[in-house]
Amino acid sequence: MLGERYVNNVLGILRSNPDIWNHTLFILNYDENDGKFDHVLPPWPEAGTAREYAGDYPLGFGPRVPMLLVSPWSRGGYVASEVFDHTSTIRFPEIWSAHLGKPFRSPNISDWRRSIAGDLTSALDFAHPQPGPAAFPAPRAEQPVSIPDGHMTPRPLSFHPHATVSEDPESGKITARMTLTGGPKDKALSFQVFPDKYPAFSVYSNDGFVRAFAGQVTPSREQKDRGLPVSRSTC
Repeated sequence: MLGERYVNNVLGILRSNPDIWNHTLFILNYDENDGKFDHVLPPWPEAGTAREYAGDYPLGFGPRVPMLLVSPWSRGGYVASEVFDHTSTIRFPEIWSAHLGKPFRSPNISDWRRSIAGDLTSALDFAHPQPGPAAFPAPRAEQPVSIPDGHMTPRPLSFHPHATVSEDPESGKITARMTLTGGPKDKALSFQVFPDKYPAFSVYSNDGFVRAFAGQVTPSREQKDRGLPVSRSTC
């Protein structure tokens, strides 16, 4: 509660000066999630990924934590579904300084982390800013807040994941192919594959992406000629 009041006071100071408020991005980062409640596994670096291992232990990302972006470029009740981490707040000034003609690059962020985590620009709309006063209700302890359904609109992403499968009747193997279309140069995604109780497996990624695959491999003609049972794959 005290933290909420502190944040509200800071925002009040910024809003009191329109010249400052209309050109300010306020970033609120949390450093913990107050409990191991997260049901989504974080991105995990492949074995041998440069600068993402401490000995044999992969660093990767931790459990998800909240982040708030408050500015004329983020108004309207939007949620960003790109993966970010705490280095994203460093990469945003990199983008901004390059725009101003004074580029810099933090040497402490690995190439893998840069490819997986966004730089916050996908969470902002610089083409349609909404400057001017913004009112925030004062935080009240122990007071329930009514939140209507659909009050948050997803920000559209410039990239999209895809997942397909192919079967090899001779070997009886299924191969899953996961790809990415669009996005900035060197963009990458973390795909996660899980076995399921009913489908054979499911593939998860950004922006609510999920593909479930189930069925059996269709045998080759040679297998049919040997009298093996014929089955059909369904995906």
